[in-house]
Amino acid sequence: MTRRRPGRLGALLLGCLLPWAGGAMPEPTQAVEAYLRFAKPPQVQASGGGCTAVLAWLATDPRWAGAGCVAMRGAPLVFRLQWPAVAPRQLRDWLASQQAAGLLLRAEFRGDGMQLQSLASTDMPLGPADFASTLQPAQAGAAEPAFVDTTVLRARSLLAVYAPAQTVTVAVIDSGVRVADPLLASLAWRNARDLPGNGVDDDANGYADDQRGWDFVADAPVDDNAADPLGHGTAVASIIAATAGPGAAAWLRIMGLRVASGSSGVGSVSPFDLAEAIHYAVAHGAQLINISVGSAQSFEIVRDAVAVALARGVRVVVSAGNSGAEVLFPANLPGVVAVGALAGDGSIWAGSARGDGIDLYAPGTDMLRGLPGQFSGLGSNGTSFAAPVATGLSAMLLAVAGPGSGCSLSRKLLLGARPASQRLDDWLARLLNQLEADLASADNLAQAWQQQRPVCGAQLSVASLLRRAR
Repeated sequence: MTRRRPGRLGALLLGCLLPWAGGAMPEPTQAVEAYLRFAKPPQVQASGGGCTAVLAWLATDPRWAGAGCVAMRGAPLVFRLQWPAVAPRQLRDWLASQQAAGLLLRAEFRGDGMQLQSLASTDMPLGPADFASTLQPAQAGAAEPAFVDTTVLRARSLLAVYAPAQTVTVAVIDSGVRVADPLLASLAWRNARDLPGNGVDDDANGYADDQRGWDFVADAPVDDNAADPLGHGTAVASIIAATAGPGAAAWLRIMGLRVASGSSGVGSVSPFDLAEAIHYAVAHGAQLINISVGSAQSFEIVRDAVAVALARGVRVVVSAGNSGAEVLFPANLPGVVAVGALAGDGSIWAGSARGDGIDLYAPGTDMLRGLPGQFSGLGSNGTSFAAPVATGLSAMLLAVAGPGSGCSLSRKLLLGARPASQRLDDWLARLLNQLEADLASADNLAQAWQQQRPVCGAQLSVASLLRRAR
């Protein structure tokens, strides 16, 4: 009897029923993004440096060919690799072998990324009536935003009595900043070493035409027409400006660095872009960095960048997260100032992270009402908007204290935060009492703080011990 070969459909059905002829089923491929920190440059014949060498090294194994590569400016030997389709477990195993061989220091993979820490609006969008200008509240007679309380006004009085001793640059690493918005037009940071619009990297920093900062999402200069598609970073910057108050243009500059993409008030952030933006802010003179971003996953490239900032005396203020429970990354890193959110009645807001990892709680609900600008689609609640209140106050204190006072301010921020009273207004009242006492025996605030300023490197261990002791 002649046996008939199965038709095509029969062959397909048999293929579904019979075991894979080669043994185990092959691992399915998927898109993968990885961050590699090399211990030394790959040694590949006939290759150049940077991504050229990395891609040539990967191409020695056909499985890893076809990757896209980006080198991190400001952090030598750190690269982002993106594969459109690769077997992830095999890639992890291979990279682990390269780490064991001493070529790689670290390989980590992007999971869900990082999120902006303010809630998408579930209410009716705020209308124009909600945005009465507070640019010049004293002259215009408009009310201050609710988060500007008596302790904030008391801090402003320091600037009135003791003229600012330095200009303070605050980097807002977020979804971008619309510098044309009312509170921000006179506060925009400028890279004076770069000539705008000539397509040339005049200051040889790796960023051509970065006169007003950098869009790390598009890897391009800031575009005035698309500086902040989400509005989140502009809201954060506006809260800093509103906290600083009238006259801030004389001493405050805001450096807008875009790392978040998305829509409808929900933004995601690449850890690689966040880390590079931190390096950019430090290299270009920021004394304070506000990061209103959080993730349940930690990333060593971000941890490394924050450590560099802290070691250089740059203060890093981070929103603690809207988890309602544990403090998110990177607010849980030693040495940063982790800020939770208070509700309008002074209690801890229900959505705020909480616990021993919080350094300060600041106002964090109904934060956009009364701010000039267009923020429809954004929620008004979140630790995203609590952190910039602390940042704005820190900027005021740095302006009065003068150059080199960043480490001392961080020490006071951390030493002033105790579980018994972590409210920002309580901390600020205690700090102002101490500063006013210091001034009674010193010619100026800078001299008062100079006597107790720690070394920045030592500050990291001090902060770590404080956090562990809680």
